[in-house]
This record gives sequence, C-alpha cells and structure tokens, in this order.
Amino acid sequence: IRDHLRDQVKIGMELTRVEEIAKEQFRRYGVKESFNQYHDFPSVVCLSLNECVVHGPANKGVFISGGDKLTIDLGFTFQGLNIDGAFNLYFDPIQEEGGDPEEFEKKERKIAEYRYLHQLTMALFYESIRELKEDELSGSITERMETFFNKYFPKKYKFLDKFTGHGIGYELHEHPRIHNFGLTKDEGEVLPLHSTICIE
Repeated sequence: IRDHLRDQVKIGMELTRVEEIAKEQFRRYGVKESFNQYHDFPSVVCLSLNECVVHGPANKGVFISGGDKLTIDLGFTFQGLNIDGAFNLYFDPIQEEGGDPEEFEKKERKIAEYRYLHQLTMALFYESIRELKEDELSGSITERMETFFNKYFPKKYKFLDKFTGHGIGYELHEHPRIHNFGLTKDEGEVLPLHSTICIE
C-alpha cells in the first residue's frame, strides 16, 4: 500500500484523491480502515501537508504543489490486529518559465530542510530503540530520544507537548504510552515481551 502511494501520488493531486487511492488499496488487500472509526476523525488516512505535523484530514480543494512535503499516516486492521505507520513524500519545486527565481529558491531551501529533518528524525528513531529489551521501562526510550534530540537537532525545533507514542495490537491505542521527553530510564511503564509499540 505504501509503495503504491509513493508511486501514484503526484504534484497537482488533490488530497481527497490521495485518500481515494488509499481506500482502493485497502479494498484490494482486504484491510479495514481504522482512523475514521476513532474520535470522529473525518478521513481514513491522515494527510499532513508541510507545517501540519500530524492528523491532517483529506481536505477538499487542497492540492499538492512543488516544494511540498506530505506525510501520509496509514491506519488499518488486518486479521484483527491494528497497523499504524507514517511516511513522507517530497515534491521538488518546478522552475517555471517566467517564474520568480527567488520564490523557486525559497521552495528549494524548504524542501531541503524537510529532508534534513527527516534524516535527523530517522537517526533519532533508531537511537531510541537501540538495544531495547523486554521488561525495560518505557522511559529508557524517552531518555535516549531526548538525549539525542538535545545533542543533534537545531535549537528551533522542539517536541510537541500533547503527543506521545503508544502500544498497538487489538486496539489502535494501547499501553504503554511512549513519551518523547520528560522521563528517565528508571521511569515509565514496563515493556512486555512480544509487545508492539508505535513511536511518534
């Protein structure tokens, strides 16, 4: 499903069409959407464009342009278990004849920064789960994450206060809650063997 969306989503596409492509793929693979069953969220996928960080709906009249970053968050159930994961698409700006060169350069800088932030975030993710073991406390993830963030991320960025990761399984959101900051390795909830978590 992810690979199909990577291939099909293009500049000029309306976000509602992106959602339709996801729905088509859900039907093809026999999975059941879950986001639109949660707290009256209006879409079956989250489509977060540019500065919208998470939980963006598939808004009508919003189109993808060159220089945009689109985060697609997929949530569905398969054989009774929930799947929840996000990925980014980057759309390079197009230099149009007669266009403003300064505006083009601005878009180039913006998309380059999005890609750089993604690289940093992936490094933070792998650092946060390094040597993760059963029966550790969830604060061990938090401490590694916060330490890496404070050391390597530009100072203009910060963690969002009201969002955390979570366990996932037969329910979309399960315990333990995975905090991005504010806990040490000696705090939090136990990570049981064979559990699955989402880091967000």
